[in-house]
Amino acid sequence: MGIAGIEAFANNVLRDFSVRGKEDLPNSLLDNLQLSRPIDRWRLIDKVYFLPTLCDSQLTPPAFYFKKDSKAFKLFEELVEIRNTIMHGRPESVLVLCKLKPNKTHEMNSDFAVNFWPLSEIPKDFTAFNHECAKTAYDNITWVRDSLIGFLEKLDVKYFREEQIQLISPVFRESDVDEKELLTNWEKYVSAEQ
Repeated sequence: MGIAGIEAFANNVLRDFSVRGKEDLPNSLLDNLQLSRPIDRWRLIDKVYFLPTLCDSQLTPPAFYFKKDSKAFKLFEELVEIRNTIMHGRPESVLVLCKLKPNKTHEMNSDFAVNFWPLSEIPKDFTAFNHECAKTAYDNITWVRDSLIGFLEKLDVKYFREEQIQLISPVFRESDVDEKELLTNWEKYVSAEQ
């Protein structure tokens, strides 16, 4: 659920705060999939990685905000993969060692490294998910969320507070109307075009 929340958050931020599109990014930063698809169809990991750059008028490189080879970012990437595996119904086989006993009680052991995701150590058997796994996922998702919120707070200060801009709508048509009229009859002044 946390990964789904991050995806919704990233999509909304990109829609509301982007000051540039992928065509503004150097092609050397993008892979073939990113070049061929619109941003809203990118993988979540790519949306999060490029989000600050797409929303920053200075075109600060994405590596300034997120280090792709850091343990935290790699863990986030793994959690996205776990989420996709669950959501798209691609469970993996689990290796189990069974010791058959003559008294019809059997010992089973599934504690093999191949049965766990490498970074998070979350079991690949979805029925084995537990509190420790949830805490690992929660802590990482909180890190991603807080990183994006921290960036947005800086963006908000820079573009909205310092310049005293108020965001009413991305499709607002300019007019000489006063604020009271706008607040009362805003539908007349907002275009349906995106």
